[in-house]
Amino acid sequence: MLEASESLAKDYADYVDTLDLKLDDGTDLTSENLQSAIIDFLNSSLADAAKNVCEEQMKEDLAGNAMYSDTNTTELYNTNSEDWADFLEFDENGVPTITDYEQYLYFVSRNQPLKVTPAFSNAGLGNAQQNEDNLYGSEDKAYCPFTKYFWDNDKEKNGYGLDETGLTWDEYLATEEGQELTKQLEMSSPIPYLRSDKNGDSAPYWYVRHGMRDRDTSFALQTVLYYSLKNDDSIKDIDFLIPWLEPHSGDYDVQRAYAWLASILADADTE
Repeated sequence: MLEASESLAKDYADYVDTLDLKLDDGTDLTSENLQSAIIDFLNSSLADAAKNVCEEQMKEDLAGNAMYSDTNTTELYNTNSEDWADFLEFDENGVPTITDYEQYLYFVSRNQPLKVTPAFSNAGLGNAQQNEDNLYGSEDKAYCPFTKYFWDNDKEKNGYGLDETGLTWDEYLATEEGQELTKQLEMSSPIPYLRSDKNGDSAPYWYVRHGMRDRDTSFALQTVLYYSLKNDDSIKDIDFLIPWLEPHSGDYDVQRAYAWLASILADADTE
């Protein structure tokens, strides 16, 4: 699993470097500064959360103490745990910032144990079967490895992979079947559409939430999505936050979502 993590991390870093994204100050977003961009994005969401969640409640939340009925407390690993290490620092206005990113990720994984690697799909790899997709393949083959790592390490007799085709990943992508896979991969992500002028118009209004304790999707992916939206001049409004201590769940932000929607519709009536 560590080998898979290292390989996929390298491939993702290479992918980020191809996107030509800009940060708010105009500098390039690259694999080298992606971590600092993630931390900045997290801290901006924390500053927003501090407007509605006071410092006292935040500290009680981190201690696992439910002061209010709607508080999202941490049940497994919190400030009362023997090996706890602080990762937040509050300023004089009660606004927290992340001071230890590695400890923050440790906090997230301790409270919601991580999935196997790769998490989204491991069909064909011969380890724990936690396959959540059947998106990629052809009419006569229900599943196809969809990254170089999957292609090189596929162990199933499914007509795919380096072991059965004798083709490298790049050689396979050059085939007619490989071109179909490339299109399927493109269609399953918003990024190719946001980063290209050839794939239609972008939706002008975006409302996105990814919980602060959500370990089902990487914070790196959310940060890249955020800056892909910010870099698209055709988009009129982006409401994108990482809500305080929310896990991988939904329906926790309904009132704010409807208020945002109402404001967008009101503005549309005046145009």
